Amino acid sequence: LKKKYKWRLFADESLSLGALGDTGRGLTEYFGIPLDSIELLAGSLSTTFASIGGFCIGSGTVVSHQRLSGAGYCFSAASPPFVSTAAMATLELLEKEGKGKLHVLRKRSQFLQKKLAELGEGLLSTESSSLSPICHVRLAPKYRSVNSRKDAFDVDARFKEEQILSSIVRLTQAEGVLIVCARYSLEDNANAHGPPVPPPSMKVIVTSSHEESEIENAVKIIVKATKFVLK
Repeated sequence: LKKKYKWRLFADESLSLGALGDTGRGLTEYFGIPLDSIELLAGSLSTTFASIGGFCIGSGTVVSHQRLSGAGYCFSAASPPFVSTAAMATLELLEKEGKGKLHVLRKRSQFLQKKLAELGEGLLSTESSSLSPICHVRLAPKYRSVNSRKDAFDVDARFKEEQILSSIVRLTQAEGVLIVCARYSLEDNANAHGPPVPPPSMKVIVTSSHEESEIENAVKIIVKATKFVLK
């Protein structure tokens, strides 16, 4: 489609870099897309890189434009050197230990979904890929008020389901497990004919540093909170 209609392809690697691909190079490696076929590749340094700011990769023309028009150039508010140093150190770690850590990360992601299916059966569900360390957890269908794309634009239906999820999140956090509710804006998607809006969900994220026992304990706490809220 890109070639047929002469579109420019922009890709956001904020959540995929360091998580997808054999060596953690993100979407391009995972889907086998040549870098030169993407006009603009951007991402945040606050996820995998545990830093601040972001990056933008493109052709010489695109990069020159970014440098001349970017806030750092116009307002002299570039990130301090230690921020770039931290990101560079992460890149070095990915190059040295990336394959091993990614293997562990995928096993932990699959284990999370396995335990959610086992312990949360009839209460919780997820349609997230088992390859992703970010798992969107929803209420089981019988407890939902948002069951279709049309419902996703119903403010009252969303609010009702989000209130339940928020209560689960608060109880879970009180037990020492940090999860959050996913938030989406309906302002730019005011009707069912606009772009789809994801349904209400909780975000549960694992890392390669988590042990399986920690993940299982976290799922037990989430399920316990869910049972309490839905009783």
